[in-house]
Amino acid sequence: MELPALSGKVVAFSLTAFPVCYTLNHLSELSYPLSVAILCAMILILLFVAIGSLAQGEISHDPLFAVFAILSFSSLIDLFIALQEDDYGMDFMEFYTRGREPYLRTAHGILSCYWDGTIHYLLYLTMTGAIANRKRYRSAGLYWLGSMVMSIMVFVPGNILGKYSSELRLSFFLNIPYMLIPCWAGLHLFHQDKGPTSYTTKMIAEEHKKGLLQRPWDLALFIYLLLAGLFTIFRGLVSLLSGCPSGLQLPKDPSSPVVLCLQPGLATTIPVKALLWPMLQLSFLGEMVFYGQLPWSQSSPVGRSFLRLDQSLGCGGCMAVNALALSFGAFVSWPYLAPTLLCLQVVLDCPTDSCFTYVYQYEPYLRDPVAYPKIQMLVFLFYALPFFILAAYGLLWPGCTWLPDWALVFAGAMGQAQFSHIGASMHLHTPYPYRTPEDVWSFLMILNLLYALGIHLLAYRCLRWPAFFLCPSALSQEEKNKKDC
Repeated sequence: MELPALSGKVVAFSLTAFPVCYTLNHLSELSYPLSVAILCAMILILLFVAIGSLAQGEISHDPLFAVFAILSFSSLIDLFIALQEDDYGMDFMEFYTRGREPYLRTAHGILSCYWDGTIHYLLYLTMTGAIANRKRYRSAGLYWLGSMVMSIMVFVPGNILGKYSSELRLSFFLNIPYMLIPCWAGLHLFHQDKGPTSYTTKMIAEEHKKGLLQRPWDLALFIYLLLAGLFTIFRGLVSLLSGCPSGLQLPKDPSSPVVLCLQPGLATTIPVKALLWPMLQLSFLGEMVFYGQLPWSQSSPVGRSFLRLDQSLGCGGCMAVNALALSFGAFVSWPYLAPTLLCLQVVLDCPTDSCFTYVYQYEPYLRDPVAYPKIQMLVFLFYALPFFILAAYGLLWPGCTWLPDWALVFAGAMGQAQFSHIGASMHLHTPYPYRTPEDVWSFLMILNLLYALGIHLLAYRCLRWPAFFLCPSALSQEEKNKKDC
């Protein structure tokens, strides 16, 4: 993909975050949560009006230009928050982090702000530059989509379930646009043209004849996907065995009820069997819709029904449905997700001693009461793990046209997740008992970097040499249409 020039308008527009934040930080009227929420909403409206008047041509060509421009403004605000919390002299957002969104001061919140203020900011400038120059930005957009959705899927449920759940303010609802924007953007990005291909039908047919052993690059990626899947299962079980968020008491026996403490002094007992079936239904529905375009989706009436739903929503819509379902369902479904995985632990005969050894001696950050690491492992378990399995299938069988796009999406998701997880496990804002021990630091760093790097190599392979994943019939029809024209 050719990198387009950055948009000068968006750079200048985003830099207005400096005077805006400085002014807001010195207004004494911002001592009330309602004032902060109303003022932030007014600023967002004014920003939309300003960018609409400055870039009418770009917005008429692609309305996502306005969205990316506004998000570039918020990215610099997140960067100010991260620099301020790390004591780099940026006292611009003190009024916001102290009393409005204290969870941004956690290690995970700071690392997420760093990612948003650097990687997301560069992606916004790149994508707006591409729109201004009438160039494609689909690959950059899909990477951003995966990163943005992963951030929301962990951050929002973590705020609700973690130790800061009792400190949610009205400003928390400012996260709602960040949950809705990826839905619309995903629909828009997945319906964009992929661009012409330089492969002929004969070249694709020859590539399809090669087995996995004749493709050493794919063989290495296949092995990585299998190992990453096993590592994902292990860490998912470890995160559950290490404890649960505040307010939840897990039973030692999976057949026992779950005790959910809704308020101090008020508890309710939830039978696991009554909740197990709804969880299975929700999980099945989500995964079927999420992967509705797979080849075997047409082999049964149920599969065809989900395929029609997938075609009506589009790939971005399916991803949005799952993102919103997990963000809302994490709060509702946590009491029966944990016992279900405890049953899985019994079935797999996972050695409990090994799990506790890992969580105490290698990754004690999984026990942090902020709940972000546990939710991150659950997201990996229920979303990354199915993708690892399906990606391995895509490397075995030719013509899986969905793999290049979803590899990019999951590469962005894995990059954001691992950056925040690795950084937070070593950050000074993480209590010392939960930080990565120094004697295993290098081992754990290499392990987590490989876990994130593999999916990026898969995305690079799919984009650089996509012949194995193309469909000869669709390409021949496209060539026929060109000849008719």
